[in-house]
Amino acid sequence: IPNRGRVIELTRPDQVWLADISYLKVGRRWRYLAVVMDKFSRRVVGWKLGPRKDLGLTMGAFEQAVEARQPEAGLVFHTDRGTEYGAFTFRERLEALGFIQSMNRPTAKMADNSTRESFFHSMKADGVHGKSFRDGRAAAGFIRWYMPFYNSKRLHSSLGYMPPEEFEAKLFQPRRVY
Repeated sequence: IPNRGRVIELTRPDQVWLADISYLKVGRRWRYLAVVMDKFSRRVVGWKLGPRKDLGLTMGAFEQAVEARQPEAGLVFHTDRGTEYGAFTFRERLEALGFIQSMNRPTAKMADNSTRESFFHSMKADGVHGKSFRDGRAAAGFIRWYMPFYNSKRLHSSLGYMPPEEFEAKLFQPRRVY
């Protein structure tokens, strides 16, 4: 599967979505966080936290994004080459929606992951580094707080120092007809 996400000139939301998984320390175990992000606005459009890094985790975040945004066919869905994204069930769902699957180049370059990695770096710097959540509820509580904060309040230099929601709203306000 080729990397199609690099060649698209982004002019609006829901052209390219990026997805990835990261880890959070919870007690003596790990919890996995799957995130789907709109590449144009850096807005997190879907996420799921769970005890296993598996297809259920990635599908949960993906379906939340689809439900929230209801994008048109032709959207490019870009990920790394992880088995959760390459699974037949996942590929079949993308195809049913008319989405185009895109994956990092086989010998991944840093630029393939830069936007996703930037999100996880920000999240961890804003509240995870040096912290181990005492239990799953504490980790989930942080994530439920962080996602709206990231989308509505956290400033992004790549967006002219606006948060993702403001960036989208400013560019795509409905026109008033008088």
